[in-house]
Amino acid sequence: MYLLYSAALALALLLSLPYWLLQAMRYGKYRAGFGERLGRVPQRVLEDPPRPVIWVHAVSVGEVRAVGGLVAALREHRPEYCVLVSTTTDTGQQLARSRFGKENVFYFPLDFEFAIRPYLRLLRPALIVLAETEFWPNFLHLAHNSGARVAVVNARISDRSLPGYRRFRSILPKVLGHIDLFLAQTEDDAKRLANIGAPSDRIQVSGNLKFDIPVPEVPEIVVKLRGAFQESKAGPVIVCGSTVEGEEPLLLHAFENVLASYPNAFMILAPRHPERFSEVAQLLEGLKIPFWRRSLWSADPLSRGVLLLDSIGELAAMYALGDVAFVGGSLVPRGGHNIIEAAQHGIAIIVGNHTENFREIVEHFKSHDAVRIVGQAEFPLALIELLSNGSERRALGKRGVETLQAQMGATQRTLEALQRLLDSSEVERALQDSASNLRSNLKISLKPLASIFGLVVQARNALYDAALVPTRRLEGPVISVGNLTVGGSGKTPFVILLGELLKARGIEFDVLSRGYGRKSKGIALVDPSGSPDQFGDEPLLIARRLEVPVIVGADRYQAGKFSEDKFGPRLHRLDDGFQHRALARDFDIVLINPEDAHDSLLPAGRLREPLSSLKRADAVVLTNETSLNESSGDLQHFRGKLTWQVPRGIRFDSVPEKPVVFCGIAKPRNFVSQLGTEGIESVAEKFYRDHHPYTEQDIYDLLQLRQRTGAGGFVTTEKDAINLGQHLSKLQPMAIISVTMILENADSAVDAMLRVIEERRRFA
Repeated sequence: MYLLYSAALALALLLSLPYWLLQAMRYGKYRAGFGERLGRVPQRVLEDPPRPVIWVHAVSVGEVRAVGGLVAALREHRPEYCVLVSTTTDTGQQLARSRFGKENVFYFPLDFEFAIRPYLRLLRPALIVLAETEFWPNFLHLAHNSGARVAVVNARISDRSLPGYRRFRSILPKVLGHIDLFLAQTEDDAKRLANIGAPSDRIQVSGNLKFDIPVPEVPEIVVKLRGAFQESKAGPVIVCGSTVEGEEPLLLHAFENVLASYPNAFMILAPRHPERFSEVAQLLEGLKIPFWRRSLWSADPLSRGVLLLDSIGELAAMYALGDVAFVGGSLVPRGGHNIIEAAQHGIAIIVGNHTENFREIVEHFKSHDAVRIVGQAEFPLALIELLSNGSERRALGKRGVETLQAQMGATQRTLEALQRLLDSSEVERALQDSASNLRSNLKISLKPLASIFGLVVQARNALYDAALVPTRRLEGPVISVGNLTVGGSGKTPFVILLGELLKARGIEFDVLSRGYGRKSKGIALVDPSGSPDQFGDEPLLIARRLEVPVIVGADRYQAGKFSEDKFGPRLHRLDDGFQHRALARDFDIVLINPEDAHDSLLPAGRLREPLSSLKRADAVVLTNETSLNESSGDLQHFRGKLTWQVPRGIRFDSVPEKPVVFCGIAKPRNFVSQLGTEGIESVAEKFYRDHHPYTEQDIYDLLQLRQRTGAGGFVTTEKDAINLGQHLSKLQPMAIISVTMILENADSAVDAMLRVIEERRRFA
């Protein structure tokens, strides 16, 4: 899923590149912080020595204002943490730097792994707080995997965005599953979050942080403007905030009507987007309305005109100067903007009838008769009525303040919920650290035993090397396929791969296996229709895939003799035979996953033999994408060996929607990772020990897990399908995944192996 999403996102960015370039050239947008968006972590936010980090993300100006009180509360109550803030927009960045200090603020990275990982690696956040609905799939996936706790605060699902979320209902549960806590604004928002796939047990209602936005301190510009109004006897004052394209002509025509009754009336006009400042200035010039640009005004007397607020972060304080406020984005279908900043100042508020983005807030104010909602045609009349009726205008503003105050407290509730999440995370990390320390201490305590084990292995090998312990030779040649570790190297898929290559050349062979996990005794020819109890799961898998004789027996020489008596001399494939030196072999193949090369010997680690044992091997198989130069710092053990690169993959047909993934193999996380590369994302996972024999209770547990998660079916491995046996039909629909391998330069590799075998048989 994530690979497809990243590809789609990259394609969308590529196709829209002309737009972004045009925006950058015309308005200077997106230039700032370009490197930060691509993953360059600014030095200014890195502490020395570092404290644990709480990362708060606020998209733009509105979200920055909303989280301002929360950021302050987190800094006060959790001083041991460094609280950093990221934004997406330039305007949000400017406001955040002025509020929180530029050393604590940076641009949010693009939702690509290469851009996100540097921030997670260098900041190592303990808690990530996202304001409102920032559901970036790659970011949430990587943040969750980094060990950070993730919370969405002030969460809301607007009327306009809900249908869009529902279109992605099939994948959203996986994305939202990476979020530990949702703090919704209202009960309706909580229900909508659950409806689009958020886990219901992680959703709480904490209220709207924007009700708690503190009244801004009176800036110098407000003092100067108030003086200018008094000097020129200007008034009444109308503040039109966050206006959008298509609204300014309506507002300015209404203002011309106001001027007919109030010759000294004044308007403060604040377009929502900075790139439109010049456009609105041209509109004012065309209408021949006197106006001043805030950026150029120098305390001149003001009357009968418009102040174009071409600045960032000053609108909230400007509402204190008004008699009536209009909050924009609402006379045209743009969803409206937040009316709370105006309500804080006790000013009468008018909005249009397009307020879907702030539905709950507007409806709450409407229910307390604390806002006027009008259409385009009614707006001029509503404005004149409020200006002419001072007592109603003041009463409307007073009801707005009272309504606002009754809803305050979200910041405290949010802080308490986040602190509980942090505390639980700290307890969990302490437990993990304790477990890690326990494992580390256990490993250290087992080192002496590992050393003794190593000496025993070396002594045993020395006896065989000196021919002091005899080996027995079969009539047919023997190829051994084994590994240095206890499982997890991909030995069985390689046995099948090599068998397919030999069959393609018409070479007859059998497979000799010890039959790990079987309950039967003696030597037996594997019946492909048999059970793991009879023959072991891996011998059964090999027999079914290759359709060649597979013989199981603890004594592989006797198993080989059994085969030769029954089928005649032929090539023998010794499965898991690197340590079975009692049987002479003509070619030794050892599989090694490079990550295992630095492990410890049993029982402190997973190595059966030290890396130096590779000197006995004829060919070394690297079972992932790592090259030889990257695989081990101790390359001397690979010198003179045939080194084969064998990338692993998976093969499958159809996969149930939202499956439960389960398996009983040595490295289950590797299996899940392989599924992820193919876009198969689970809703739940359950792992068992390697070679697990499934019981009725296991089947019941898996079916219950499917019911709880709403999964569409199951996904497991070929080996697990064999171990399920008669239970397989109870877990339908199910996708059975085959592990595949590709031997690079296969023809030359097999030719080299056969030449060595022929030469050794000639001189044996």
